[in-house]
Amino acid sequence: MTGEFALAGVYLPSLLVCIFAAFLCSTAIRRLFTWLRVYWCVWHRPLFDFAVFVLILGALVNLLRTTS
Repeated sequence: MTGEFALAGVYLPSLLVCIFAAFLCSTAIRRLFTWLRVYWCVWHRPLFDFAVFVLILGALVNLLRTTS
């Protein structure tokens, strides 16, 4: 995983970029789960959404770490 990303001359930590990407992916997955009516069998929706976010973030960090 690289230390930082340059965006228009501003250096951003790579974890911040991963968090933003994971947020966008989890938002899309949340909408898909709502459309597919997956949430009817979920006990605690905010906890489930947070767990999905953490899983996506871990996958992105792992992907960046192995490709660098």
